[in-house]
Amino acid sequence: LKALWLTHGGAFGPSRCEQVVPPRRWSAATPRVRCLAMPGESGGKAAPTGVRHACFPCKRKFPTAASQLRHERTSDSHRKQLEKREDRMRKRKRELIMACRNLRQQIMALEEEQQAEAVVSEVGQSQRMILEMQLQQVLGEYGQAQEYLESARDLREARQNGVDVPPRTREVRVGKLTLTAGVACWQSNKDVQEDRYMLGIEVESPEGLSVVGFAVLDGHSGSLCVDHVVDVFPTCLQRCLRSKPKLTDEYLTSAVQEACAMTDAEFLQKAREMEVLDGSTMILALVYPQVEPPANSTTRTPGCCKMLIACVGDSRAVMCQAATEADGDQGAPAALMAMPLSEDHKPSRPDEK
Repeated sequence: LKALWLTHGGAFGPSRCEQVVPPRRWSAATPRVRCLAMPGESGGKAAPTGVRHACFPCKRKFPTAASQLRHERTSDSHRKQLEKREDRMRKRKRELIMACRNLRQQIMALEEEQQAEAVVSEVGQSQRMILEMQLQQVLGEYGQAQEYLESARDLREARQNGVDVPPRTREVRVGKLTLTAGVACWQSNKDVQEDRYMLGIEVESPEGLSVVGFAVLDGHSGSLCVDHVVDVFPTCLQRCLRSKPKLTDEYLTSAVQEACAMTDAEFLQKAREMEVLDGSTMILALVYPQVEPPANSTTRTPGCCKMLIACVGDSRAVMCQAATEADGDQGAPAALMAMPLSEDHKPSRPDEK
C-alpha cells in the first residue's frame, strides 16, 4: 500500500451531496514554532543557534514555550499582526485568481489559432507549454495562499473556543504495519465548515485485537449530521464489533453495516424533531490483523494486516500503487496507477431502487 486517498461525496441523514478531499501520506513531524509564517517569508535565513521559540509575525524571541504561548493568546499586537497578514494574503489570492483567468484565456486563444492552422508550428507548441507552466506555478501559489488562510482560521477558531487545533496527522501500528495518515481540509468561502474527518478511530475485537481506522465526512445543508457521526459512530462500531463471536472479514463487515445503520437512525430521529435537512457521506478505511489464512493457503503470516473500505453515499477510496512491467511498456519509466477501492453508493444503483 503506497498511499490511500479518501474522497467524499452524499448520505447519512435525509439529503445527498458530493465533494472531494484527499488525505495524503504525510510526515508526522510537528513544527517547533507555533506562529504562522507567510509562505516564502523566511528569506532563507537560518534561526540563530540556541533560539528555540520565536514568533515570526511579531519578530520576537522567547525563552520558553510557555512565554511564547502566553504571548500568542493574550497579545493584541500579535493578533493585529496576524490580521494584517491575512488581509495581505486575501489580496494576493484575488490577484492570483485574475492571473489564472488571464492565462487560461491566453491558452484557449492559442488553441483556437492552432486548430485553424493546418500544421501546428513549433513556436505555437512552445508558447502553449510556457503558458501551461506559468498556470501551474500560479495555481501552486494560490494553493499556498489558501492553505495559509485555512490554517489561520483554524488557529483563530481554536483559540476562541479555548481548545487546541485538532491534529491533522496520525501514526499508528497494526501488526507489522505502520500507518501514517494525514488530512487536508479547506473551508474556502463557505460560511460554515461542513466537512469533518476522523483519524483516531480505534476499536477492539472480542479477542482483544486492535482495529484502527480513518474516515472522511462530506457534510451538506449544515454541520449537525457530520458532528453527530463523529461523536457517535466510533462508539456504535465498538458496540457492534463486541457483539460478534470473533474478528473475521464477515463479522467486521456486518459490524460496520450495523454501526452505520444505528448512527443514521439516531440522527434521523433528531433531524425529524429539529426539522433540519443536514446530511453527510462517509468513506471509512479500517485496518486490522489478518486472523484467517488468505485464499488458497492454509497458513497465515504473523503480523499481516487487511483493510476494509466502506462508503456511505458517493464517497470514494483510491489506492495508488506502482505499475508493474505487465501494466505498461517494458523499459518505460516507473509509473503510478490508481486502483478504485469503493463503488459509489447512489440512489440510481439497481440494488438501491
